[in-house]
Amino acid sequence: YWEEEGIEVLSFKISLPEPNIVNDISKEELFEIVKRLKEGIFEENNKNKFIEEFNCHLGDYYHKLLEINFIGYTNEYFNRQKGKDGKYFEYTIEEIVEKIWNKEIK
Repeated sequence: YWEEEGIEVLSFKISLPEPNIVNDISKEELFEIVKRLKEGIFEENNKNKFIEEFNCHLGDYYHKLLEINFIGYTNEYFNRQKGKDGKYFEYTIEEIVEKIWNKEIK
């Protein structure tokens, strides 16, 4: 585990269940998952301190969810890319969704 995250974060990640195969993920739901991963923004919940503190650590869970449900998923879509012209760029949320969605669903 990462030292700066602390033992509490490790415990939280270990306690999460494994994601399930979902046969009917809509394109809108896929967009929301990709948006959360790309922007690193997870719902704020000021009423619940636990959710507020740990919801930002759900990234690994969402990546696994996409991996088991979409053949077209690769973590590399979320990283910086080097174009043919040698310049670096990042895929937009919409581009990532299209790349994942246009592939056959598992």
